[in-house]
Amino acid sequence: MKKVSIIAMVMLIYISLFAQTSCNSDKKESANTNTTNVEVNSNDALAENDNKQSESETVEPEVETDIQTVPVKLNTAEFKKLVFNFEANPQQWVYEGDLPAIIDFYADWCKPCKMIAPTLEELQKEYAGKIRVYKVNTDDNPELSSFFQIRSIPALLFIPAEGQPQMVAGALPKESFEQAIKEIMLVEKPSDNK
Repeated sequence: MKKVSIIAMVMLIYISLFAQTSCNSDKKESANTNTTNVEVNSNDALAENDNKQSESETVEPEVETDIQTVPVKLNTAEFKKLVFNFEANPQQWVYEGDLPAIIDFYADWCKPCKMIAPTLEELQKEYAGKIRVYKVNTDDNPELSSFFQIRSIPALLFIPAEGQPQMVAGALPKESFEQAIKEIMLVEKPSDNK
């Protein structure tokens, strides 16, 4: 069943190759690409629907023992465990992960989100064992969208192993991802990859 989902996703990505660079939360297209430092803040929206996560769409993250070679979809509970527990630390960023990470905030209807998906898969393979790539569906995880004030997608959170993460809005070319991985996440590209 996972193979069928992956094949269907790949087909959708190829169909949407001519989309704009980003989609806003009202499902309109926008071409803004902004970089911002993430400020941790508490928000009344944190109390919304923590249990509304779709388990059928979430791949169980096996990042603890295996080298991750594909992006892993996270729901809010998994995000709190593997990335950042914003309920336990509402005023201070405390990264829960063991490797630098990219969080792709996306939606299934967003064409630019589909356009960058193959790039994120390539990067995960090229940087396997050095970074993690996670995907968070903003429609299925409104609590995370609200906390991080996601207004347009794709929104990408670049998280170094230590220090503050940075958010970038909009579809990026692969070269920009590689530059962010080097400059924000402080990870050099492995020399044995193409």
